Amino acid sequence: MSIQRKSELMVILAGICWGIISLFILPLAAAGLSSMQITAVRLTTAALIMTPVMLLTARDKMRVRLKDLWIFFLTGTVFTVGYAALYIYANVHGETSVAIVLLYTSPVFVVLLSVPMFHERITPVKLAAIVLTVAGCILVSGILNGVGSISPLVILCGLASGLSYALYTVFARVAMQRYESLTVTAYTLIFAMLGILPIGHLDGVIRMVPAHPEILLWGFGIGIVCMILPVFLFNAGLEHIETGKAAILVALEPVVGVIIGMTVWHESHTPMKMAGIVLVIAAIILVNRDS
Repeated sequence: MSIQRKSELMVILAGICWGIISLFILPLAAAGLSSMQITAVRLTTAALIMTPVMLLTARDKMRVRLKDLWIFFLTGTVFTVGYAALYIYANVHGETSVAIVLLYTSPVFVVLLSVPMFHERITPVKLAAIVLTVAGCILVSGILNGVGSISPLVILCGLASGLSYALYTVFARVAMQRYESLTVTAYTLIFAMLGILPIGHLDGVIRMVPAHPEILLWGFGIGIVCMILPVFLFNAGLEHIETGKAAILVALEPVVGVIIGMTVWHESHTPMKMAGIVLVIAAIILVNRDS
């Protein structure tokens, strides 16, 4: 298998890891955690696990230039925390389906931003894959069945989450031009933790642990499976494929999320959802054939 194929597979696996996040979110929510607390647990646990592991096993990869810390401030504190917080707001105050659709405007932002920043071309194949991705996400979300009255603020937050997601992808690529994927992953998580701590209300989570010790199990799970692993896989994949292509490949995430919803949480499986899954998979196959 070529390096490029391995990189594409890494990005797809990252999307799968992000897509199964409901397996951890719902048990944590059932234990009484708010959406922001779950986000704080996810980011903080990931950083507290990965940092000592890196210091013990790959200390040389923790060396970065002070003048480059601004990149990790952007990928971690601004874009990772920003994407998570905005996406959660759109979910809580609007409709989940709307939040998913607006979040997955990110491939469009990524492709457009990659033209001036990395001189990537908007090829007909890439454009077709974007159209398939956005159409697939709309069908998967069920938004066409009606979502009621959505406030302009919710729509703005949803679009901003998509832009934040896209900007993370772009600046992670910038960081990857200077450092290895392990370094970028570690510092992104550290800066994300520093960004979420002031607003995450973790003190309340700590007080819940004696009554709900399962929080520790699900907290470690969401930190490792849905943060450390996918961020590392995504960053490693970005080393050898275009940012626009990566943004399309990782769009498998909402498809996996819907499949988990239908199989584990017994949500509806309408023809529209199934058609949307096919469109997103078709987009992924299309950009792979293009390579």
